[in-house]
Amino acid sequence: MAVIGFIHQSDERVQLSDYACQQYFQSNDFALFIKKLKTNDTVIIPELATIQKSTRQLGKIVPKLIEKQIRLIAVKEKIDTENDKDFYQHILTLADLDRTITKNRIRTGISRAKKDNRVGGRPRINPKTIEKINDYYHNRHFTIQMTADKLNISVGTVYKYLKK
Repeated sequence: MAVIGFIHQSDERVQLSDYACQQYFQSNDFALFIKKLKTNDTVIIPELATIQKSTRQLGKIVPKLIEKQIRLIAVKEKIDTENDKDFYQHILTLADLDRTITKNRIRTGISRAKKDNRVGGRPRINPKTIEKINDYYHNRHFTIQMTADKLNISVGTVYKYLKK
């Protein structure tokens, strides 16, 4: 059961000076750090933002911390998962809420776009252009690049509509 300080910059060690950290891990990749932890280790961080930038990202890390039974102490927020047993569950709930809100916003945006007759994705190709693609390639023996250049479309579009 090691007590490890996780920091981004060496000057953050001062914030963890009240804790008896046996070692410090300095990195921007908390997910990599988790892999190095052993069961029942204690991780001390200056603040929650040290380990991730969003609730959703934090929600992806928490199951790994739970699996390894890691005690997390966030100094700035005064969080200690040993005293607050429900902290990890609260984070998972918030991450799920964040995903739900994002999905609802996307659905709302799509339905508004449909009502306004706006279509997402690439613009559709005129059926005559599709005929020209096949004519240039098969009958006139243009290369795919030449066909794309002649019709002012992408090479990917030529491949998509090329009949074999």
